[in-house]
Amino acid sequence: MTNTKVCDFYCYFDKKIILTLLQDILIVFSIIHCIRPEKMRDRTKELNNTAQTSDEDEEDRALMPSTPREEKENEVFFKKVKEIREGMEMLKGKVSDLENKQKTVLGVALPEDEMKRELQTLRDEIKTLAMQIQRKLKTIEPKKGEDDGQYVPINLRMQRTQHGILSRALVELMGHCNTIQASYRDRNVERIQRQLRITGNNVTDEKLDEMLESGQTDVFTQNILVDAKATKQALNEIESRHDEILKLERSIRDLHDMFQYLAMEVEAQGEMVNRIEANIINSTNYVEKAVENTAQAASYQNQARRKKMWIALCCAILIIILAISLGTAFS
Repeated sequence: MTNTKVCDFYCYFDKKIILTLLQDILIVFSIIHCIRPEKMRDRTKELNNTAQTSDEDEEDRALMPSTPREEKENEVFFKKVKEIREGMEMLKGKVSDLENKQKTVLGVALPEDEMKRELQTLRDEIKTLAMQIQRKLKTIEPKKGEDDGQYVPINLRMQRTQHGILSRALVELMGHCNTIQASYRDRNVERIQRQLRITGNNVTDEKLDEMLESGQTDVFTQNILVDAKATKQALNEIESRHDEILKLERSIRDLHDMFQYLAMEVEAQGEMVNRIEANIINSTNYVEKAVENTAQAASYQNQARRKKMWIALCCAILIIILAISLGTAFS
């Protein structure tokens, strides 16, 4: 009777471990493929359609194996996602290089032409790479109206998730790029104001903005008598900084026009993307906890196995002692 209960206990314990492992695998699979566990999904639409589909049917569809066609589409989709992520990493590196080079140029009174050319080349590379990423994002954008208000297939939800997260990451990165360029422009304007004061021309901010918007560098030198070497150097720096500001404004304007529509789309999807990210974070926490529970369960199983061995050994020794005792008694 006791042995039967022990066996039943271990069978039940092994089943619990297997079920726990299966649940962990499903959670990890859901994170990798952007499939949310049922309790983490927004069920508003589905609850409105309870007359047409039951929760059990939906679960069956959610866990249904992918067809060969869907697997092929997923393979192509994830290949594009990988290319976009690699492009984003490259773009992030170029934006960081741009920030560092701008700091270097600001530290020089009269930047060499080579330094300014490198800076402009980097801006052009950022613009080109950003356009390439934007085009690739367009190729993975799910078509609107595909779900017609009914059940949304897993593949479509996964594509929307990936596209939303990548789009927002690109908008945030380009927003940071525009911010550092705007800061660089402001620093150049400050340098121009300082050099104008050196030449004896104290201009107001409004007047300076008007001079910058005119796009003509000679507006800074008119009516200024160049009698001293320091004044000449100041005027040269003013013209150099003005050229740099004009290039900056063109770059900022181009990037703004390029990503204005994408930014509006991301803003419209903001709540959904935030919910997705929250679900991913929660899923990660669940996985970590599940891993801890699995390790703890494995430890308990090892301990139970060792105890079982000790019990078996004690029983064997007891049987031997009883056999010897009985043999001695009968002899």
